[in-house]
Amino acid sequence: MKSPFSELLSQQGVKGPQKRFGAFHYFKALQLISDAGRTGRKRIAEALSIGEGSTRTLLNELEQHGFISRNNAGVVLTPSGIKVLNAIPFRLYRLPKGTVPFTPSSCLVIVSRAGSKITNGILQRDEAVRAGGSGAISLIFTRGELLIPPDMRPFEFPKLLDMCADAGAVEGDAVIVGLGNHELQAEMAAFYAAMTLVE
Repeated sequence: MKSPFSELLSQQGVKGPQKRFGAFHYFKALQLISDAGRTGRKRIAEALSIGEGSTRTLLNELEQHGFISRNNAGVVLTPSGIKVLNAIPFRLYRLPKGTVPFTPSSCLVIVSRAGSKITNGILQRDEAVRAGGSGAISLIFTRGELLIPPDMRPFEFPKLLDMCADAGAVEGDAVIVGLGNHELQAEMAAFYAAMTLVE
């Protein structure tokens, strides 16, 4: 699947200083706006941790591409924004501390029916590290269990299994857990690891 943000990303570095954001930040902004229904620039800046100036640039680009509209009441998604967000077949779920006990922060992503695309998880781990995270765990949801490919050993963390069930995991889904020293880092790790399964 081609990233729905390819055109935006292709403009990076063409003029002016290098941007301090990428595909994750576009996605996270759209998901935040979708969840809130309507929100403001300050809240988006805080959630993305990229600063007011960068947030203004990001929102300008999303608006120029028709993904959002803005007025004095805040920022909302347009039908095109809803479409581009829905084109990415996953959402990010921050996990409570202790769900995965060996990392300060973790983030869950379930990629629909993509379990068969995972070989040994090395590609997903490497993308997570490249994004600034500590790594990623790649799992397959099958027969009500989380299994570690390629030898399909059980991943025995009941809290994580419960979270997957709450998030609607079904047979054959890929389950990615992004790891990081803080929540945003774990989310970025999860996002870029998961994108290897949809591109």
